[in-house]
Amino acid sequence: MKILQVINNMSVGGAQKFVLDYIPELLNRNHVVDIILLENIDSPFFKILEKYNVKLYKLYSNTVYNPLLIFKILKLLNNYDIVHVHLFPSLYWVGLAKIFIKKAPVFIYTEHNTENRRRFFCFFKCVDKFVYRQFDKIVTVSDEATVQLVKYLGTEFKIECIYNGINIKTYLSALSSDKRSMFNLDSATVLLLMVAGFRKEKDQNTIIYAMNKLPDNYHLILVGDGERRKISESLIASLNLSQRVHMLGVRNDIPQILKTVDIVIMSSYYEGLSLSSIEGMCVGKPFVASDVHGLHEIVFGAGVLFPRGDSDKLAEEVLKLTSNSKYYNEVAAKCFARAKCFDLGKTVDLYENVYYSLLNRG
Repeated sequence: MKILQVINNMSVGGAQKFVLDYIPELLNRNHVVDIILLENIDSPFFKILEKYNVKLYKLYSNTVYNPLLIFKILKLLNNYDIVHVHLFPSLYWVGLAKIFIKKAPVFIYTEHNTENRRRFFCFFKCVDKFVYRQFDKIVTVSDEATVQLVKYLGTEFKIECIYNGINIKTYLSALSSDKRSMFNLDSATVLLLMVAGFRKEKDQNTIIYAMNKLPDNYHLILVGDGERRKISESLIASLNLSQRVHMLGVRNDIPQILKTVDIVIMSSYYEGLSLSSIEGMCVGKPFVASDVHGLHEIVFGAGVLFPRGDSDKLAEEVLKLTSNSKYYNEVAAKCFARAKCFDLGKTVDLYENVYYSLLNRG
């Protein structure tokens, strides 16, 4: 098959990480894969993408919200069997471009989030329904994302849930480092980690508040960047935690960092399906997460959940894990078993089934 992936950009985010991992899997199955990017954002993901055997269409404009992008996209669509779209406004520009095609390829949209700001405005609901209707299939990444989208759009849309997955072998084969060589910390340090962009749906600050309630030998690594980073940096300074909270920015050695720390945490306000969480569960360490949609269904029964925004409970759970080695190892083992359910190969199998079923519908 000839497959065109369309996404806003390759900044560091869950949808972008999925595309980055998904493309080589498709290439290994002898599909032709090209990609359209609408926004010029440099990141480690972009540098990795450039190494793949794919054609990159960089349809950059003055802004990703420029509707003239519709006509740039339109020129490319007839060359493919499948057009697979991720994120807004790529959703709009590809959906509207389809109107001008007489014999269109198969159009698929993956809904990566459980909510977005458009859903609070009646005007956008009308436009969204029209645009979503242009797609042959809408794929959601979690059960809750499905529930919320059906609630928003109605039951007449063709929606299917396919959980995102990760390449578990990458994380299993990663080598851990000792804390002194990687972070200049001694072996007595208990090292916590959160890997996530500093965006509105993420809640790094709850972990920072929890750090204020943990002993001095507990340190926190925050990997990621984004518009809310300065807010967290100000909080760290105000709590005098600058020596114990380490901001690493964007990194390309996440598997090695995950293998080196003691506990992996994801503190969020909401999620679609968090690939970072699955990554954090497959390295033999306990995983602790906010009890919110998109995390609950992954973590419940395996890792440890704490009430959203409750730094006291988070600190309590961290201390419980580090003071009881049997409990620590039990949680770590359950997390690894759960992560294996989200292997990327299974995800690609399901997407291939969708592609072929739509191509062969007659």
